[in-house]
Amino acid sequence: MISNDNVVLEASLVFTFESADVGTNITISFTGFTIAGNIIGNYNLTQPILSADITQRAITLTASSQEKNYGNMLFLDDTAFTVTDLDNDSVLPNGEMIDTVTTVSATGVDVDTTAGVGTYIDEITISQPVTGYNGFDESNYSISYVSGDLMVISSLNINDSEINNLVIFISKRNKLHIFGVENLTEAKVQLFGISGKEIFTTSFLGQGTNEIHLPNLSDGIYIVKLITPKGITNKKIIIN
Repeated sequence: MISNDNVVLEASLVFTFESADVGTNITISFTGFTIAGNIIGNYNLTQPILSADITQRAITLTASSQEKNYGNMLFLDDTAFTVTDLDNDSVLPNGEMIDTVTTVSATGVDVDTTAGVGTYIDEITISQPVTGYNGFDESNYSISYVSGDLMVISSLNINDSEINNLVIFISKRNKLHIFGVENLTEAKVQLFGISGKEIFTTSFLGQGTNEIHLPNLSDGIYIVKLITPKGITNKKIIIN
């Protein structure tokens, strides 16, 4: 600018990144610079162009605790987790959302029907891929993972004296024998495959000794779930 020229630079700036995603040397365009004065026709104003880096945003995904009944398998819930953003809240920028993660049982307790009752600390781990919506892109985030606990619980609610009086076994592949359900007691029995899928269910009145006819079953391991007003018990049976 020539000395003594009456030219004023004014600014109401808007900065625009060429890309909103993580990267280096991303072009930044400026608008909003103007000049004022009585000889501005002698000047040509060029808006500046700069560049900058966009780095990954740090977030933490924490696996929620999950539980299963002893003797059953568990399909881990890939939506059971919490998000902690850089600001220590659960809100990601731009309305982005995470809806599913990949959860894994570290030592296989989820599918182990013999895993004993108890809490398995940090058994549920989270890993990639992580998916979301509203523009969520996993590559824009530096993600830390915190494991969660898996609890194996007993579904047996019956006191010891009643347990000792209950006998459940199978014969001839399709006959389920139940001893110990009191006369005229309403009861329900369910049969599950090792995957947790229900195969058969029926209700009956206790007679002290009950015989339940089952559908034809393939060789394998099954879980019998007996439900009475006094509680629930599971029994593993093997057909071979």
